[in-house]
Amino acid sequence: CRSAALSNDLWKVNADPDRQVGSQSGTIIAEIWQNANPVNSCCTSLNGGTFPATIEELHRDPQSVSPKSTETGTLPMSEDRGISIHQPILSRDRMNFDAFARFYDGDYRDYRDDIPLVLKTARAAGRVVLELGCGTGRVLLPLVEDGCHVTGIDTSAALLAIARRKLAEHGYASETVADGSRAARLVQADMTRFQLPEREIDFAFVVSNTLMHLTTQAEQLKALQCAQRHLRAGGLLLIDLFNPDVAYLEAIAGIQELADWWEDGESGATVLKWATRSVDAARQLQETVFVYEEVFPDGHNAQTRLSFPLRFWWPDEGTMLLERAGFAVDELYGDFDGSPYRSDSERLIFIARKR
Repeated sequence: CRSAALSNDLWKVNADPDRQVGSQSGTIIAEIWQNANPVNSCCTSLNGGTFPATIEELHRDPQSVSPKSTETGTLPMSEDRGISIHQPILSRDRMNFDAFARFYDGDYRDYRDDIPLVLKTARAAGRVVLELGCGTGRVLLPLVEDGCHVTGIDTSAALLAIARRKLAEHGYASETVADGSRAARLVQADMTRFQLPEREIDFAFVVSNTLMHLTTQAEQLKALQCAQRHLRAGGLLLIDLFNPDVAYLEAIAGIQELADWWEDGESGATVLKWATRSVDAARQLQETVFVYEEVFPDGHNAQTRLSFPLRFWWPDEGTMLLERAGFAVDELYGDFDGSPYRSDSERLIFIARKR
């Protein structure tokens, strides 16, 4: 599963009022604002003035920052960051999930919105589960803890290595042990053409917009067909996508934003996550360029630039593709609480049954 920030929630400040923030972090961000040049206009503020000088100010009122409610919601961008604010759709900088692996758990540290629905559906369908794009095991591990036998596939060896380590830390085997049992199986594979020995799986799922990383309709259909071949008759498939708001995506295209920040416990670095988006509505494509800027305790910094291309769905297209792949749609939700889908829903969640 991929970064939750790829949804329409384009300004994601995961601020926890009880979290301790060091003075160095506040100083680092203050210096970034002071040394940066504005892109369009004055930055959104928490108090009607300038953008907050420190992280501490974000903690005092994190919910007041929202580019959806202001026309001055741009962030400063330093000219030496080395990125253009106008990024072409499907640029040559395609997503490198191995490079993303070390930022993955920091990105997802507070995100658990999808887990209750996945657990509920797994319990209803059966305990043999397949996750497409399992990443570092963020959702896979709670399923294992709930007693499921889970196979997770991902294209990234680096992400799977972290997942394997996390399973081991929690006392679960990710490979077959002497008695022939295992709690989880991790497989490096492409979700459009994987072949597993299991063909009677109860429940398959793909969350956090991961299916959208397949940037053509043909690729997305292949992934659905591949999942269908591994499910038992009547088995369930859950797909979680963001619900596209094209007008909003077009309005913020080319604007660089501070999407998130956190402290890395291993390196001690403050990680700043900058995001710039572009959209091609005719091709149903959004591309997000993330720059992960790490500021280390000794003052030096490093930047990692990654591109996330996504192909989004409309509800009718999703239903059509699922039917072509051999599914019937049971439910269409607009959020993880099971509320019905509406045009202004945050999410687009399908629960389909193998025919």
